[in-house]
Amino acid sequence: MLSRRGFLGGALTAGAGLAAAGCGSSAKEAASGGPTESGEAKRGGTLRLASAFQILSIDPQTIEGATAAPLFYSYMIQATDWQGSVGDLATSWESPDDLDWVFHIREDVRFQDLPPVNGRAVSAQDIVNSMTRLRSLPGASPDQTIIKYEAPDLRTVTLQTKEPDGYMLMNIGSTPNAVVPIEAVDAFGDLTDHAIGSGPFILDRVNRDELAVVRNPAYYHDFPYGTE
Repeated sequence: MLSRRGFLGGALTAGAGLAAAGCGSSAKEAASGGPTESGEAKRGGTLRLASAFQILSIDPQTIEGATAAPLFYSYMIQATDWQGSVGDLATSWESPDDLDWVFHIREDVRFQDLPPVNGRAVSAQDIVNSMTRLRSLPGASPDQTIIKYEAPDLRTVTLQTKEPDGYMLMNIGSTPNAVVPIEAVDAFGDLTDHAIGSGPFILDRVNRDELAVVRNPAYYHDFPYGTE
C-alpha cells in the first residue's frame, strides 16, 4: 500500500512536469519555503517538479492514478510511515470487539466547488460509495478482510472484518481508498482526466506530460501554503 510518506517522497513526480501554483506569487518566494524571519510560514509561490514518467491517469482508485491522488482527495484515515494511522475525515474511531469498527466523521468538509458536485458537504455515505466503487473496478485490490461497511447516519461509518486484522487502519488509509463523489463518477464515466475531491489541491489542467494544480481555499487543514 502507498503511504502518505511514500507519496510525499515521490508522488509529486507523477508526470513529466507538475506545478502546484499559488496565484500572484513568485517562484522565488516558494523557493525560500519554510518559516520566514518572523517564524511563520509564508503563503504563495509555485513549485515545479519533473519526472520521466507520463501521466496515464489521475483516477485515485487505479494503479496509474494512485500517485497523484492525495493532491485532490481526502481519506477516512491517513496512514503514514512516521505517525502511524491518524484521522483525516475521521475525527475518532473505536473497535468495540475484534471484528467491528466505528468511525466518526468530521462535519466541516466540503467537496471542491466544481460541477457537478458544486461544493456540497462530504458525508459518511461518500466513504461507503467510494469503497463500493473501488471493489467494482477491474483489477482493484481492496482490503479483503472487510466484509461489511455501512453509513448508519451522515457522520458514522461502520466496518466489519471477517477476522481480526492488525493492518486494517493502514489498509483503509492507503491511496486507493480516496473519497470520491458519486456525481463525478456518474458524469464522467471514469476519473482518468477528472478530479473533484475534498483534498488540498484543485485540478487546473492535465495531459500526458503535465499536471497543474492550485490550492484549495476551502481545505479543512491549514496547509498547503498557496495563496487564497
